[in-house]
Amino acid sequence: MKLTVLVLCLFSALVLPAVHAMAAGQEEGIVVLKISPADQRAVVQVAGGKLVTVKPGDTLPGLGRITEIAKGRITCVLAQEQGPETVIIRVNGLGQSISRVAAIPEKRPAVAVPLTATSQLKKKNLKK
Repeated sequence: MKLTVLVLCLFSALVLPAVHAMAAGQEEGIVVLKISPADQRAVVQVAGGKLVTVKPGDTLPGLGRITEIAKGRITCVLAQEQGPETVIIRVNGLGQSISRVAAIPEKRPAVAVPLTATSQLKKKNLKK
């Protein structure tokens, strides 16, 4: 009985987080199989099960253009209407996770011309 409880506890502690992490990557249809930071290359399984070797400058569907391949992560930039979004795929022994970071553009105030400057411009235009 104690052995069964111990096995269930170990299963839930070790296997379930790995399944959740793999599911996070599969939402995008991308699974990173191998990263070689020295060569700046990675082997990725895209939707449909096709294996692709990628390098910086290549594009991953739904994740954007790859900008960096480092130990344990692939960094991509995805163009959005609001501005670029950085997508980081982190890979560890248990699986992978995808983080998205988007810069919020600064809202600038509308430019207002002072009334005195406008009236001076009108006077100059009338004199010509």
